[in-house]
Amino acid sequence: ARLVPPVSTEIPKDSPYAPILSKYLVKLEGKRLASYKLDKAPQYIAFYFSAHWCPPCRAFTPQLVDFYNANHKENAKFEIVFSSHDNSEADMKTYMTAMKMPWPAIGFEKLKMAKVVKSLCGPGIPCLVVVDMNGKVIKDSYENGTYIGPAAVMAELEKLIKQ
Repeated sequence: ARLVPPVSTEIPKDSPYAPILSKYLVKLEGKRLASYKLDKAPQYIAFYFSAHWCPPCRAFTPQLVDFYNANHKENAKFEIVFSSHDNSEADMKTYMTAMKMPWPAIGFEKLKMAKVVKSLCGPGIPCLVVVDMNGKVIKDSYENGTYIGPAAVMAELEKLIKQ
């Protein structure tokens, strides 16, 4: 019998997202934002760029919440991380609460330091970008400069996690 090495669940130290996933995240706990640490490395991260003031964002976010709730199980291959384009932490928290976002977010005060993530966002929102832990972009709301939208990215993520 061949021994199969255990799959590492730790976030690789050389991942461009390691500092963000281990130090910069917050998550809704009741009505407050609390520090959150991603303790397991997912195969894919979907960074979601959105804001409460953006009508197309408010139209798409419930679809993404439904997708997440239906597909994010204990050993999920993916995690969604919200990167807010809101004007304040209070606005970000209001949006996360109203939409019942079940995923973590980059803390509002940490967004400036999350340059590697901010650089993934296209010129408009909503924008959803799926990457692997090494930083490779798998699917983006912008394809060759053309906006294809977050629903196409969500559909691609669904295919990836079913493999």
